[in-house]
Amino acid sequence: MKKLTLSLIISASLFAASSHAADNQRTISYLTSWGAANMTPELIKKSEVDTLLLAFGSWDAQGNISGSDDMFNSDSGSYWKPMAYLNWTQAKFDNPNLKLMLAFGGEKGEGLWADLHNENNREQIAQGLVKLLKKDFPVYKKNGQYQQVGTIRLDGVDFDYEKQARLTEEENHNLLKLATRVRALLGANSGKLLSLTTYHVGADPVSCLDNLTAECSYNGKTDHSGEVLTLLKEGKSLFDFFNVMTYDAGPDFK
Repeated sequence: MKKLTLSLIISASLFAASSHAADNQRTISYLTSWGAANMTPELIKKSEVDTLLLAFGSWDAQGNISGSDDMFNSDSGSYWKPMAYLNWTQAKFDNPNLKLMLAFGGEKGEGLWADLHNENNREQIAQGLVKLLKKDFPVYKKNGQYQQVGTIRLDGVDFDYEKQARLTEEENHNLLKLATRVRALLGANSGKLLSLTTYHVGADPVSCLDNLTAECSYNGKTDHSGEVLTLLKEGKSLFDFFNVMTYDAGPDFK
């Protein structure tokens, strides 16, 4: 799945009821690291997107968090800084109501889920995610040279949960354990958001693997049918919203 830049896709999503979210509608878009340099705060504001998923973040088994390209590069001197960093930090600073979340996974990031098999690694990753959500990111604006005008924080993380192969029940439970631990570390009133992005067919009946019926959301065979049912059911009060990947569906999506 190739994510499009903000200028190309603004997608509405359907949401699960959650004790962590009072609202039930959002306008969501990805802001990709390879497109962020051209996406100014003015364009972000004009788009009227209220939830922006920065794509993509990554972790290692020790819980070290990183972002792709120059999206998190703020230490590049006072006369030059990457626009990929300046644009999203300034957009949040100028519009505090904009929700900024870091998306993990995606088409090329499926190796992240293997790091969750080990309980110690899950703990390190959970600690790393919480540290990220509590981090103050400096905001710079230019007046001759770049000067810091304040700080902002991320509002949450998104798990862009997909693989080429079928996601397993073990992987579903490992992600549930990670999200549950992140919630516990953040505390009940943190205000931070957790979301789950995954294939629309993942919520189909498992029977769609073998027999296409009216309950199947796709008029074709796919290995992903019903693969995240457990995660959706057990995570309905854990995630603030589910972001449904219908834009991958093609013309046969019902």
